[in-house]
Amino acid sequence: MYVCLGNLDTATKGAHVPTDAASLSQGKHRYERGKNLFAVAKAEAKRLKMDFNWQISVVDGVGHQGRSIIYGKWRAGSNNQRVFDIDYVTRTGAYYLIYRKN
Repeated sequence: MYVCLGNLDTATKGAHVPTDAASLSQGKHRYERGKNLFAVAKAEAKRLKMDFNWQISVVDGVGHQGRSIIYGKWRAGSNNQRVFDIDYVTRTGAYYLIYRKN
């Protein structure tokens, strides 16, 4: 199990940013909540004397962008649009971890 996080997913305000008490009790932003999820899962596995085979993967320079969490890097295409390419991926993105690591 990989917990993939963007290290810039730190927004605390915005139309799609959770602000309810349940979310905020887990951390002040998504990046912190992801790190806390990992820590709690690890502690629970230890408490229950279970194997813990999760890994945390932080994609540098990425906020709350799904494709960037998957591929990590992008290149500028025509009209400066983001173009994602499976031959140009980061080693911390989900695509690499699932399809290329082994």
